[in-house]
Amino acid sequence: MEAGIRMQIEWQCRNLCYEFAYLIDTRQYSKLAALFAEDGVFDRVGQVLRGRQDIVEALLNRSSELRTRHVCNNIHFIEVGPDVARAVVYNTTLVGKGDPEGMPAPYGMSQGAFLEFRDLYRRTADGWRFGERKASVVLMPPDMPSH
Repeated sequence: MEAGIRMQIEWQCRNLCYEFAYLIDTRQYSKLAALFAEDGVFDRVGQVLRGRQDIVEALLNRSSELRTRHVCNNIHFIEVGPDVARAVVYNTTLVGKGDPEGMPAPYGMSQGAFLEFRDLYRRTADGWRFGERKASVVLMPPDMPSH
């Protein structure tokens, strides 16, 4: 594959990761679900969500007091093809609690965890989307709230 085309695909897929982090942290779940292919799968550390509607419904069950910041780094592409790409993404997730009415930060940070995403990206009619995103916990405090 030509280097410029590969870079363009990696850039588009990398931006999905950054947008995912922003949208989950700002609780824009419908927009987040749209980052997935229609039949996309999001495995939230064992909670397997299939399709956009399933993703939105599960995320709406998150505590309204939960405040997170997902920091993506070390995005390593394992495979890049014209229609499919795969990457491993390191993610530091910081968790705290805040006023559900949207009081401005800072919030008291209670925990942090280190996650690893294994991503499968697919080219769709709407551009690159997550075909599958599988989250695994690498490091986590024992008392961290789930999901």
